[in-house]
Amino acid sequence: MVLVSTGLVKALPQATASRPTPIVSGADRRVTLVIDGHVGKEVPISSGLPQGSPVSPILFVLYVHGLSRAIERSVPEVRCLSFVDDQGLITAASSVKEACRTLEKAAEVAIEWGVANGVQFDRKKTEAAFFYRRHRRQVAQNISQARIRVGGEDPSGGIERTEQCELQGFPGSIRVLDKEEALTEANQQRAGTTFWSDGSRLDTGRAGAGVTLQAVPKGPWEHVEVPMGHGHEVFDAELVGVATALEWALERQPLDPIWVLLDAQNAIDRLRSTRPGPGQALVLRAHRAVEKLAMRGQPVTIQWVPGHSGVVGNEQADQAAKRAASKQTAPGFEHLSLAYVKRACMEARRTAVSEWARINAVQGRHRDGRVYKMPRGWNLDPVAGKAPKRLASRYYQLKTGHAPIGTYLHRIGRRESPECQACKEPHETVRHVLFECRGRRTGRRALYRALEKAGVPLPTAAEESPEARLFAEPRATQGLLQFMAEANLFNDNERTAREVESSDAWGWDTLEEAGPGVTLDDE
Repeated sequence: MVLVSTGLVKALPQATASRPTPIVSGADRRVTLVIDGHVGKEVPISSGLPQGSPVSPILFVLYVHGLSRAIERSVPEVRCLSFVDDQGLITAASSVKEACRTLEKAAEVAIEWGVANGVQFDRKKTEAAFFYRRHRRQVAQNISQARIRVGGEDPSGGIERTEQCELQGFPGSIRVLDKEEALTEANQQRAGTTFWSDGSRLDTGRAGAGVTLQAVPKGPWEHVEVPMGHGHEVFDAELVGVATALEWALERQPLDPIWVLLDAQNAIDRLRSTRPGPGQALVLRAHRAVEKLAMRGQPVTIQWVPGHSGVVGNEQADQAAKRAASKQTAPGFEHLSLAYVKRACMEARRTAVSEWARINAVQGRHRDGRVYKMPRGWNLDPVAGKAPKRLASRYYQLKTGHAPIGTYLHRIGRRESPECQACKEPHETVRHVLFECRGRRTGRRALYRALEKAGVPLPTAAEESPEARLFAEPRATQGLLQFMAEANLFNDNERTAREVESSDAWGWDTLEEAGPGVTLDDE
């Protein structure tokens, strides 16, 4: 019935499609597989298909083949990509919010089709992946706002959110002492109620927070364990531990000052400010608890204790955190933390670089086209090596043709056209920047004066590659650096950095005193 209803009978051999005879039931049911003319053994079956039969995924694909068609017909912005029982929805949009809305529409169509055809989707196995072309610093901030809601739920779990709020310091006290002094105080009795908190992340990637309390000296230890599951870092677990300890203090309603001791200085530093970023929500949660305790007349002190130093309270919290990490995830931790996303991005980048280095490693002679070969005569220039870092960087970028100018940015897809932003000429090349651009006349005059002073022939219109000649001429380096310093070759961030570097001892007067013959060993 399935084959006939889906209209795929024509795609099957006639001998297969022309037999609508019901399958024999009971003990007489037997099956033989024929693949590419090879006949398998006849085996008895009680129901369905044999375990591992290659026919199963084929029949499944035939059964759900209408899903992709239904989605693409209803939501033209989406393209479907499937592999057996996994379905992918792909779309491109100008913003994360727009992409979320499009995927929500497609998901609604998929659910409707599934209800009509007896197919269910596993919400826990549904996730969203965003690929963003802008600067990576903007990625977390933009994607953290991404929510794809299907049927009123968010199957992706999302990413930790941040919010713009009034920047505030910690409403209690924070103490970070020297190690010896911190150990001494940690082992002493103090007036008030002391909570010990810790965070842990197992090798499996699961995280958890633990908080311990000894209500009376030499009494039993009480524990609170918070399983956080995957998608979080030790940094997040430490902050969860602090927030949990402070909220536990609110519940117990002690009358004395509150102390929270932990061994993570990065988490303590994060508690000092409510600025947006990783851990902001947990910091705000801790601040609210501290403010409520302060209203009851209970001052709060956060204090650092050296970890794994034999302090009983710290060891108790450590064990509680490890137990929490091994348990089933508690509600409220389905999202990915920004700290986790940042580490994952760094690891992915490190892996990609290592893989690139492995593939492009050169043993023996250079492989053509795979490794950059320095043109003859192009050695590291000692004058450029003494220049401020960003100026020298731009010098070598222009020298190798990899500077942020029109033709290069257009070639790598960062700009829609190779047009010069300074004078609107259609092609911004290295030659254009140095000798033709009307927007860089001031820098060009400085370049030509420096070339004349150094005795370097000026470029002419008849010369085929004057830029290559100048970059290969050590006497021209000082003039080229002056050009780059005065021409419009820096964006706003780089210009700010150059102003900071203006106090560098290597100003232009020093460069002129050093002259073209300076070496790297000169002081």
